[in-house]
Amino acid sequence: MVSLSTQTQPPTGQTYRYTKTEGAALLGGSGTYSVLVPETRETWIAADGSGRIRTVKRAAVYFGANDRAEWQGKETSRIDDLSYGPGKLSYKDLSRTPTDPSALKDVIIASMAASAGSQSSTQFEV
Repeated sequence: MVSLSTQTQPPTGQTYRYTKTEGAALLGGSGTYSVLVPETRETWIAADGSGRIRTVKRAAVYFGANDRAEWQGKETSRIDDLSYGPGKLSYKDLSRTPTDPSALKDVIIASMAASAGSQSSTQFEV
């Protein structure tokens, strides 16, 4: 079950794995427009798989006047704040991810190759 929350922090007394990522979503409509929407995503995941994902979207970047005109009225909520019950979330253990740039490059390339053809727009996220 998904519910909206106005909390700025997860419930106290529980231990969470926390990540914060900065990224951007490239959005468009039937090839008629494209916009880039920068976002910050915070994720809290408890040992039981419950947790919260909060995404804050910033001002869209337009590639041209037509993009701005087409995007008007299609914008979504600036803040998505979703809570999930037990067993709904999971995370990748990155504790063994190499810090050596060359070795890290190999891991990223392997991850991208493994997800080739997937429907996900996120190829690799740390």
